[in-house]
Amino acid sequence: MKNKKLAVVKGDNRKENIKECLTLIQEDLDKIRTAKNILIKPNLVALEPDFANTHVETIEAVIEFIREMAPDTPLTVGESSASAYYNRYPTTKVFEDFDYYRLEKKYENVSLIHFDDDKEYIDSPIHSVVGDTHLRITKRADEFDYKISLAIPKTHNFAVATFGIKNMAGLVMRQDMAM
Repeated sequence: MKNKKLAVVKGDNRKENIKECLTLIQEDLDKIRTAKNILIKPNLVALEPDFANTHVETIEAVIEFIREMAPDTPLTVGESSASAYYNRYPTTKVFEDFDYYRLEKKYENVSLIHFDDDKEYIDSPIHSVVGDTHLRITKRADEFDYKISLAIPKTHNFAVATFGIKNMAGLVMRQDMAM
């Protein structure tokens, strides 16, 4: 993990900005070429408005970039929306509301999945200042040999800022997310 690049691009076209950013760090992403199964993990925390969510065009840009490196590798866009859960909605509703289902129609070998109903989990210990506990992480996370987190750097209602570091919490059992 030493000497990894960071790229920042400014412009008016979301998809082109993301593709340019990825091109600038492409040498650090070389493992995509040999990946057998890739998970793209958006951050779909808001039911409305959409500015807190990973925009569907962001996912499209990443898919198109990956297709240049690995044309046939299965790509899965997977999420378990905590906001949907706490409002008694399935993640599929968030996929629908923010036009994510177009990805399966537009791109070959791309699928959407949700982790809402997963029953098999990996037990992950957590050591903290308030005590030791554990989280249950969906066992399906192990199916992916390459994982891409696409969260938006942002502030948070429980912290000053999370930036995007907690995005992979969408792989945690919904009842454990708040923990």
